[in-house]
Amino acid sequence: MECEDEMYTLKKGQFTKTWRSVTLKEIISFIYKGKADVMDMRLSAFKIENASPAKVLQDLKSLGIYSYFYHKKEGDNFVPVLRSGFLYEFVNEKRHGYDFSKNVIQNDLVYQRKEDKKIKIQVIGFDKNNKQVKLELGDADGELRTLPFGNVSDPKELKRLGEAELMRFKQDGFTGGLESFGWPLAESGDTANIRDDKYGRSGNYLIDAVKVRFGTGGFRRSLELGIKI
Repeated sequence: MECEDEMYTLKKGQFTKTWRSVTLKEIISFIYKGKADVMDMRLSAFKIENASPAKVLQDLKSLGIYSYFYHKKEGDNFVPVLRSGFLYEFVNEKRHGYDFSKNVIQNDLVYQRKEDKKIKIQVIGFDKNNKQVKLELGDADGELRTLPFGNVSDPKELKRLGEAELMRFKQDGFTGGLESFGWPLAESGDTANIRDDKYGRSGNYLIDAVKVRFGTGGFRRSLELGIKI
C-alpha cells in the first residue's frame, strides 16, 4: 500500500498557456483552484504545454521556487494550503528538536565549513519592458542557485540582494538528511533544531522535504535539511 498527500491531486489534468509576463500568483491560480499561500513575485515569459500541475511546480523549482502543502486549522477542520515561493520566506514557528543521542536513528549528515562550500548565485530581475537582467555571484564552479527578484532591475540592487543570499547559503552547518521516529510531526517548511553535543554542533535548519514510513520496523519520519536559518 502506498499513501500520498494532497500532492496527488496535482498529478491530474493537463494545462497549456503562454505568458509574456506573469506573476507567480497568476501561474498558481491557473493550475490550482484550492487555497494557496503564494509569494508576491513577477517572472518573465513562462510557458505551460500539456503539463500537469505537478510538472509546472517542478519547472518552477528549477527557478528556486518551491511548493508544498501544509494544513491550516479552520474551525474544527484542517484545510490543505499550497505554499509556493522561496522556502526561507515561509519559515514558520513550528520547530522540532533532533538530538543525535536521543531521537536520531540514522543520518547521512555532513558538516561543512562555509569556506569549503562552493555556491554560485544567479539573480534575475526584469525592467519595465520585461527585459531580463541577470547577474552571477559566488564560486564559478559552485552549486547553482537561481533566484528571481521580480521587478528589480538595478544591477547594484541585484548585487546587494545576491550577496545577502550568498551569505545565507554559505554558513557553517549540516547538509543531508536524517531519520527519526514518527514523532515529532515535522512537515516541509518547519524548522529542525539539530543538536550534536558530542562535537558541540547545533543549529536551526529549514526542512526541505519529509518522507513518512510505516512498517514492521515501526513509524519513521525522514527529513531532508535545507538552509541554516
